[in-house]
Amino acid sequence: MKKLIKNIVQNKKFPKNFLTYERVHVGIYLVLLLLICVFSIHTLFGKNPNPMVTKVFNIIVLSLIIVLLFFANKMSIFIFKGSSKLTKPRMGGVYINPKHPIGRIIFLIMFIIPIVMIILVLLNVPVSINYP
Repeated sequence: MKKLIKNIVQNKKFPKNFLTYERVHVGIYLVLLLLICVFSIHTLFGKNPNPMVTKVFNIIVLSLIIVLLFFANKMSIFIFKGSSKLTKPRMGGVYINPKHPIGRIIFLIMFIIPIVMIILVLLNVPVSINYP
């Protein structure tokens, strides 16, 4: 760990093998746990929270969704290492290859949607992503 920190401080960049498959899994679980905590805290404000609280809550949730999509993208890269197929079946759905041209478009759209929603929240356009 000390060697990694020293390398980051000296070179001002992460090594190429920094995000391993195990670290990506831990990142996904931490983001999901944080998302559950945010939803739990939001329920403490009752059925009619302050509009500012709702706005902050929406931005936090959308930011966590972007981080979750980032980790899903990295995990898919590990799963499709050395493969050029678009999809890979799994229980309950499919994995999408982010290196495939169509997969890049799909992941790009998935990243753009929460970013557009954050912009709409900041511009005070009503975006209902939380429960009523």
